[in-house]
Amino acid sequence: GESGGEQPEPVKLGTPSVTCDETKTTENSLTFTWTAVENATNYKVECNGETVEQTENTYTATGLSAGTEYTVSVTALGDGASYIDSDAGTCTATTKESLENPDKDEEETPW
Repeated sequence: GESGGEQPEPVKLGTPSVTCDETKTTENSLTFTWTAVENATNYKVECNGETVEQTENTYTATGLSAGTEYTVSVTALGDGASYIDSDAGTCTATTKESLENPDKDEEETPW
């Protein structure tokens, strides 16, 4: 199955190093940033059941639940010939607690 023989092995892209931008965390959104990966054509971002492909190295997940932990996964995508997709870089962050019920721990017991 040798074809050409001159094709170099495709290089696996570096894994993005993902962090959460705490300054932008709200009750229902999280903003993640990651290191730009050399030679990546796109980034595939997966969070909360959504998958997007984009070129920017920042992503804001919205419509999240307050005080809930979410994990984002970012894969650097290659052109498939010279470069192949990286391993996924992940980051887990928690949205801010909702302030609507500050006294919810002091609810009266139902009995």
